[in-house]
Amino acid sequence: MKTETMVEALQGLLRYDELDDLARETGALKRNRKLHPIMILEGLLATSGDGNGRLAGALDYVRWTYGIEANRSAIYKRATAEFSAFTQAVCQRVLERRIASEHPEMKGRLAAFRDLWAYDSMTVRLRSGLAEVFSSGARVKDRAGVKLHGAVSLRSAAVMQMKLTEEKVADVRAIDLGKSFEDVLVLLDRGYGAHRLFASIDEGGGAYVTRLKLSSNPTVTAVRRGKPRRGSAKGMSLDEAIDAGLIKVGTVSDIDVEIRVSKDQVHAARVVGVPRTKEDGTVETWWYLTNLDRDAFPPDALAELYRMRWEVELLWKQLKSRFRLADIDSLTQHNVEMLMHVSVLAYALTAGVLDAVTTPEERQTLSLGQLATSARYIMAHLVRFLEAETNKERRELVEDLRRKVMLSAQDSNPKRTREAKRRRRLADG
Repeated sequence: MKTETMVEALQGLLRYDELDDLARETGALKRNRKLHPIMILEGLLATSGDGNGRLAGALDYVRWTYGIEANRSAIYKRATAEFSAFTQAVCQRVLERRIASEHPEMKGRLAAFRDLWAYDSMTVRLRSGLAEVFSSGARVKDRAGVKLHGAVSLRSAAVMQMKLTEEKVADVRAIDLGKSFEDVLVLLDRGYGAHRLFASIDEGGGAYVTRLKLSSNPTVTAVRRGKPRRGSAKGMSLDEAIDAGLIKVGTVSDIDVEIRVSKDQVHAARVVGVPRTKEDGTVETWWYLTNLDRDAFPPDALAELYRMRWEVELLWKQLKSRFRLADIDSLTQHNVEMLMHVSVLAYALTAGVLDAVTTPEERQTLSLGQLATSARYIMAHLVRFLEAETNKERRELVEDLRRKVMLSAQDSNPKRTREAKRRRRLADG
């Protein structure tokens, strides 16, 4: 891989002058001091793979890297709401760059879409002292939890529309797809089963696939597949048609339906039933709701496509285990938010470095999770790269980064990776 290409890619990820500007704009840097907010942020990022306290680890990192002998209270005093706003601003900037960066185009059945999103949330447990700020719900008043909501691009592995709420906030109430989801295919679990949401995605030029909620009972307009005998199910609810034997359970079904959005609005959609054999040998039918074209996405392909949503679960697991997203030991709201944004930022920067210094073919055998174990080295070299004044120094640093990545990011679970690729091939045709 050409060194100039790697240098250009890393320069597009983030710039040092941007960090300094964001520190001043958010109030994290009010006057020039020896202990700069960027140093603290670098320390938090570099220790994202350690098992020690986050702020204490950042202090040790600053001492070892910059020779600054600051006591613990000095760094804790700088962990303010303004510093939290700074980390959030940097995180958002990097995420936007990741979304806009070059990634393989969608292929096969998915070629009509510019991106594929899996929307989901994850919960992080907090200390009980934060129950008033991050409530887990009325039934567990002494427990605290925060939810991270977000859309994850299965094309670029970027986290988008990231939002933090109390644990008690329902997923469907917190979803924010933004204003730019035209030609985007969104995969949703049943927690997002709001008819108004499906209609808005359709009206915005997007597409969706979700599991049909048990409480949702759409009206049948036509049975295209899975009709066992004569008789019309038109005008019946889905449950009524099944009970009347007009839609056969246990075989593949493909049905045109209407769902009620409001008193005066209905949304035309498609319900697909695909049988699945459970571990005990019994067969159950999974029902999917979608607005995807029937010819382009037959039932079996639709089911495989929905299975790709589980890739977001792997990402949440990676954020928790590799980037310490679940390691939040704080009693202030802004520090909880700061540490969560630092974890997501560490993930985004690690992914950005991996993209910048390797080719798509090389990434087939590399693992982002494995690379996270070298966070201290990666972040230190990235900051040195951002601070470099000569092209020669940048070239040397980026070549060192590439060697480290190729050595430490080898995929430790290639079988799982191959299975994910197999599902992708089945889904996109």
